[in-house]
Amino acid sequence: MSTTSQHQGLKIPDGSDPFLRTDYVQNLNTLDQSTGDWICTSTTRPAWGAAQTGIKTIETDTRRTLMWSGTSFREMLYGPAVWWGALRPNAVVNHGTVVSYTIGTFTVNRPGSLLCIATNEFSLPTRGFIGGTNRILIDGAVSSFDATIAEYVLTNWPDTSTFGTGHWSTTIPVLGVRNISAGSHSVGIQITGSPTGSSMTLSTSRILAMFVNATDR
Repeated sequence: MSTTSQHQGLKIPDGSDPFLRTDYVQNLNTLDQSTGDWICTSTTRPAWGAAQTGIKTIETDTRRTLMWSGTSFREMLYGPAVWWGALRPNAVVNHGTVVSYTIGTFTVNRPGSLLCIATNEFSLPTRGFIGGTNRILIDGAVSSFDATIAEYVLTNWPDTSTFGTGHWSTTIPVLGVRNISAGSHSVGIQITGSPTGSSMTLSTSRILAMFVNATDR
């Protein structure tokens, strides 16, 4: 009696069972569906059409894996996608007040984890003590390990184009992470002024967002 192969389920005749033409055609159809990876080089890629959509190639000269989209070869999304943005609000943050800004928006095609790193630069007209909290906003919600602003501003930062000479500044980093779904998302920052210390000017905010992990959820 005939048997079937372990991985593809191909019919294997043993001599006592007739191997019909339908069995042969079925084996060929099964093999055609099990495409595997196409081995080539960057200059010998196959000329494919819509029927080959989804088949991957491995280039021996570049070590790249590409997927045929039906019209072109596309890079596999192995590395993290990265977005960045910046703005210069030049906004005064007074005692006990909260200011929030959206710095950028982006779209992802699958769920995963988003890692954000932001830096906020603050300026004072004289040396002084400033206090408060830096936070990262992802989709408008606080999604960070709070970075406390509590230090004396001692670094001279002459910026004649915006503040004039003799202003004092400090830069505070903050880190945030959040699980997100497929779709459109926004990233931004939120600054809370403390009840004590000097009022401060939020001069520049920069943020880097990395889609670091894809998960099945």
